[in-house]
Amino acid sequence: MRRAARQIKSRFGCAVLVKGGHLRGGREAVDIFYDGETELLLAAPFVKGVSTHGTGCAYSAAIAGYLALGCDLERSVGRAKRYVTGAIAGSVIAGGHAVLNHFWEHAP
Repeated sequence: MRRAARQIKSRFGCAVLVKGGHLRGGREAVDIFYDGETELLLAAPFVKGVSTHGTGCAYSAAIAGYLALGCDLERSVGRAKRYVTGAIAGSVIAGGHAVLNHFWEHAP
């Protein structure tokens, strides 16, 4: 993942976030952020037994939201990781499928 992040940065010249949530066998969902200077290892407990769709979209939207609130890119990525992890952990079943709970921080 680290090598992939560096290759993408080298090729396209942009900051990179490589998600590792679909890697098997780990106790943590680990992502790598790299912007050419800073590399962040973003780890959170892997939520077992939940198969969701749309985590990458939620992650990127959360990053954009935190940027809009004035956070720098590194802080936005870190806060978004926490947000999407909570949304996965708080997922609910709808129509027989696990869906992200975007309101997990406000649940009773």
